[in-house]
Amino acid sequence: MVADSAFLVRLSIVAALVFGVAESGFGQGVPPADSPQSLSRDEVVELAERFVRENGYTNAPQSEVRPRLNYESIERADSRAELLKSRWNTLSPKAIGIKATADGWGVAFDYVADHPGICRVVTMKVNGADIRMQHEDGLRGFWLGFGGP
Repeated sequence: MVADSAFLVRLSIVAALVFGVAESGFGQGVPPADSPQSLSRDEVVELAERFVRENGYTNAPQSEVRPRLNYESIERADSRAELLKSRWNTLSPKAIGIKATADGWGVAFDYVADHPGICRVVTMKVNGADIRMQHEDGLRGFWLGFGGP
């Protein structure tokens, strides 16, 4: 029980830093990239799930979507409403897999509509910084699962 509450406190602090302080966004996050604090796999998955929910990719209520959205590198929308229209309910809210990457983590999400063999991937540094949605689709077979690296 104590471990669970410590986990929740740690996750809340990281999430507040990443989503609260970095309001100017464009995929930039806090804590800084040189922070020594690495996140666990569970924390990374929870952070990625929150990211897709708060950036309008799921069917979450509008009250859970951030006022300032993180842009993907190739998105060109004239307004938040236009951006949300293109994102709304495109991804399932639960991750389908996680992998360690060269400098952090990748967390995969299934499309809601039928997109066989592909998924979307949220990446971040090992400490949760620089969280972003990759504009290129991932290969679902590669990303599927929560096992080892």
